[in-house]
Amino acid sequence: SAGRGEGYHNADAMRGAGIFKSTNGGTTWTQLASTANANFYYVLRLAISPDGRVLLAAPASGLFRSTDGGTTFARVAGPVPVDVDFHPTNAAHAVAGDRSGRVWVTSDAGMTWVQAALTLPASTGGSRRVEVAYARATPDIVYAVVDRNGGLVYRSIDGGATFALVFASETITLLENGQGWYDLALWVNPRDGNDLLVGGVNLYRSLDGAYTFTQVSTPYGELHADQHVIVEHPRFDNAATRTLFIGNDGGVYKVPDLALLTSLGNARYEELNNNLAVTQFYGAAGNPATGVIVGGT
Repeated sequence: SAGRGEGYHNADAMRGAGIFKSTNGGTTWTQLASTANANFYYVLRLAISPDGRVLLAAPASGLFRSTDGGTTFARVAGPVPVDVDFHPTNAAHAVAGDRSGRVWVTSDAGMTWVQAALTLPASTGGSRRVEVAYARATPDIVYAVVDRNGGLVYRSIDGGATFALVFASETITLLENGQGWYDLALWVNPRDGNDLLVGGVNLYRSLDGAYTFTQVSTPYGELHADQHVIVEHPRFDNAATRTLFIGNDGGVYKVPDLALLTSLGNARYEELNNNLAVTQFYGAAGNPATGVIVGGT
């Protein structure tokens, strides 16, 4: 499944057309009729339970749940998340992060939600957007990155019920230029719960459970600025295959070997944008007499 629309309140945001579904590995896509309405104009995240029975959708209008493959959706009472993730093996558990510095957890596959114990500092810098991720190798560990004070990282050791602050951006700023409300990505190595990446304008890596971070990209290097999503190769094993893919404002990029992401000097990225038809048009004008349309991207 894929959700469309930009719901982060950027000035150039484009409205989407709901959720699309593929049953042939992504070769063709069909719009889910249940999402052809205003509730699904801005679909920020989708999460599918590990048993494949539940689909959670996080559009900007709330949290929706489907148990029939997207044929129908029901609005869930609780959070209005910008991020939602299922537990890697337990279909009853999921976590979600919202725009207000809160993390939510469910133990009934998304039907009901409770707020996790996470306390933000009193200072006011940032939007409070929260990204969450399970450490899939040790799923009792859950991380949360908050757009606050340049980027705060919290860690839970009880599946997301309670969180403790482990990193505050004092020596290094994870979310530069006050843009965490727009570009914020979190990835945890599925084979090593202490290895994680946080993306803002640039990309940062921690190898010690988020206690320290090292910058591994610049906006003027091989990786374009403004990171939005990080996923590993389907055969990622943290040994023979250590490939990652990153989506940002410049398109799609490949990290051929995670082992190289240890410093700015070692990091290697490959641009994968040849023939990728995802250019966003900011404006266009058409000639009604000739039918010619000119657009700016």
